[in-house]
Amino acid sequence: MQDSKEIFSAKDIRFHYDRGPIVLDKLSFTVRAGEKIVLLGENGSGKSTLFKLMTATERPVEGQLYWQGEPYNYHKKFLRKLYSQLGLVFQDSEEQLFAASVEQEVSFGAVNLGLSEDEVRARVDHALTMTRTQPLRDRPLEQISFGEKKRVSIADLLVMDNKLLLLDEPTAWLDNRSSSQIVEVLEELSQSGVTIIVSTHDVDLAWALADRILILGQGRLLHDGTPEEAFNNHEAIAKAGLHLPLLLSFDKLLQEHFAAAGKPARSLADLEAKMKTLSAN
Repeated sequence: MQDSKEIFSAKDIRFHYDRGPIVLDKLSFTVRAGEKIVLLGENGSGKSTLFKLMTATERPVEGQLYWQGEPYNYHKKFLRKLYSQLGLVFQDSEEQLFAASVEQEVSFGAVNLGLSEDEVRARVDHALTMTRTQPLRDRPLEQISFGEKKRVSIADLLVMDNKLLLLDEPTAWLDNRSSSQIVEVLEELSQSGVTIIVSTHDVDLAWALADRILILGQGRLLHDGTPEEAFNNHEAIAKAGLHLPLLLSFDKLLQEHFAAAGKPARSLADLEAKMKTLSAN
């Protein structure tokens, strides 16, 4: 991953709304092609504001953003290039979807690119397949579930051939089954080479999905590293107002139980290995 091409970076970003308090303070990080990043923090930590800066709907007060090494300049030519390669999936899909049917919704962006009919059809088929919404293509948007609308919103961006997808709380308000479907889709997209940044306060989602976690707290970047490193940084977790994922909490309880009983410590990995052995026999 370290040899991957840098596609986005932020250098010493500071931001506040009008004359209000600082929302983001001296934020610096780099995104490389193919990464699967979770931006983790409680509500009010600055996650949504950072996405607004990345999509150029807001401008930093200080510092500089770069897209593929080029500084953001907010002119039409730059913005056209940015929006052709970077897309945002809203937290509320109702704000993003507007067409009558799923196929009309997903094809809209490709048609606006002036592509041939065959190319539009090929891109729509690919986007629907990747998001597992192919069976829904003829359905009216008003007749599909909220979780299905989330996946259609992702298809909207895939048809544009975006290289970086930003997803704001993609599992918000979803049941476990719909959340799992979103995670599976994002895993497949990542494997296909799409760069992904997910904004969430859900530590279990972060643990299940991320290759790399950026912890935001009070507008500052408190940690940048692997999921294991992130959740072992107890100071950053505490400052961000977060807690351990359920699996890690259970693992910790197991460790404490066996230590108190004076027995050899076991972990979830040990238990999983034992279960596999028993299943094989």
